[in-house]
Amino acid sequence: MAFVMSFIIVAGFSLNIAVGQSSFAVPLAYHVHAVVFMAWIGIFLAQHVTASAGNWPLHAKLG
Repeated sequence: MAFVMSFIIVAGFSLNIAVGQSSFAVPLAYHVHAVVFMAWIGIFLAQHVTASAGNWPLHAKLG
């Protein structure tokens, strides 16, 4: 489910860029927000993968 959720989120933002509804001509704060949000998605997926694999020490380190 974590992979599906992450895919849908990334695909949704990518689709907006692809069809021209979004641009990179925004203030720096928007870019910082985007980087932080995508990092959160990466950590969310990493926790899912490490928990599924039973790698509890690494899972705990990720938060």
